[in-house]
Amino acid sequence: MRQPRDLNATSAATLGLLHRLKAATAGEIARAAESDISPFWGITRSQIFRELPLLAGRGLVGAGDTGPRGSVPYHITDAGREAFGAWLVGAPHPQQPREELLLRIGFGQHLGADDLEILLDRHRQVHAARLAHHEEERAALTEAGESYRRVTCEYGIRYERMVLAWIEDLPKLLTG
Repeated sequence: MRQPRDLNATSAATLGLLHRLKAATAGEIARAAESDISPFWGITRSQIFRELPLLAGRGLVGAGDTGPRGSVPYHITDAGREAFGAWLVGAPHPQQPREELLLRIGFGQHLGADDLEILLDRHRQVHAARLAHHEEERAALTEAGESYRRVTCEYGIRYERMVLAWIEDLPKLLTG
């Protein structure tokens, strides 16, 4: 059995992306994060730039020679693969959801009916666009045979459908 290596989710996401990419600069990892995991996990470019030297200091990634514009290519080490594998099968950390729509609705008593409808319309449009994006991505991932990424995309589809249904039900929920 693998022993956990005290990775937080940001470290694990960085290692996972680097594992997939084989070798990459911080900017390349950030672009991969945007396309591969942003629908369900937020990690910023600055977090990745901070995380890589820390992971290198722990021997979980190796750094290549500095290239143009100060870019450094990184690669995952055997210790990094082991730590990432242990994180994958380890116990999940408790999650505190952060959904701005819920925060706004939680203070909704301070909104007028027209403002509430404007807020809901804006969120309806955003979530409908995300749903369409996930559906397109799912088709591409299915065609590419990437089943693990496809099922995370499926989660995004189901999530967006749930949010859209909840938005539609909200007026009844508020009066019921």
